[in-house]
Amino acid sequence: MVRTIRLTKHGSAAGAPARGLRAGIARRVAVAGIGAMILLGLGINAVANAASPRAERYSEYLVKAAFLYKFARFTEWPSGTYAHPSAPLMVCVLGKDPFGPLLDSIAGKRINGRLVAISRVAGVQEARQCQVLFIGESELRHLARTIRHLAGRPVLTVCNTPNCARFRGMIHLKVVSQKVRFIIDIESAESAGLKFSSKLLTLAEKFARKTKAQNAQHHTDGSAFPGPGLQLSRR
Repeated sequence: MVRTIRLTKHGSAAGAPARGLRAGIARRVAVAGIGAMILLGLGINAVANAASPRAERYSEYLVKAAFLYKFARFTEWPSGTYAHPSAPLMVCVLGKDPFGPLLDSIAGKRINGRLVAISRVAGVQEARQCQVLFIGESELRHLARTIRHLAGRPVLTVCNTPNCARFRGMIHLKVVSQKVRFIIDIESAESAGLKFSSKLLTLAEKFARKTKAQNAQHHTDGSAFPGPGLQLSRR
């Protein structure tokens, strides 16, 4: 069962003031039939109620922004990650930012006592300060180099580009049949000292890297996404 709240073509919830959505994702979006998996104390599913590609993209990145918060909330970083006890948990975007104010909505929230801060970084050197790094589509040409540069560092790399899994991005977001789904490269994350909560793993298609041929098939035939996903389809 999926309970949803519809988005109009102007980005506001049907029957709700427009200012509610301008506040970002601090409102219920939906509960996608997955029990206690609650995002921002609310939900993690968005349904676009408009035919325009712009509205559909808004819906997609509303969900993806919600996922970034969820990933941060259910990831454990190794001791020594933070420079000092009051250092914020940095959620960063490398490359052209597709989120806009949607991602800013999680700034100032707390995860395990730490404030969440949002940063748009210009390159991999800046990205080393991040705990969660979303690598934008504009960085596709540099994706392999970026991930290689951050290998072994406690930076949770998240991307939605076609080669994300191939180049060992830790979390690969993908829209399949109008649903946002993700897979986790556990081996890559563990090599950087990161650990995931079982609450997050229950939503992901988990995989361990085997042979190149097996992984190429796994990442291209759609079989890596059997889970419930987060519905984006128009109603």
